Amino acid sequence: MPGGRRSLPSAADKAKAKGKVKEPVSNEQLEAAGRTDQAKSDVNQTGERIKDVVKG
Repeated sequence: MPGGRRSLPSAADKAKAKGKVKEPVSNEQLEAAGRTDQAKSDVNQTGERIKDVVKG
């Protein structure tokens, strides 16, 4: 560089270099993740109810 000065990398450059920049998430992706979480919760609740019936 002219004058012997080098520019320092910005925070964004550092984050990219470390792979920490996340892609924006679409609304459809959030909705799909919510549906998946709800389904998992429903399955877990059903399993707990079955355990209670078997124990009772």
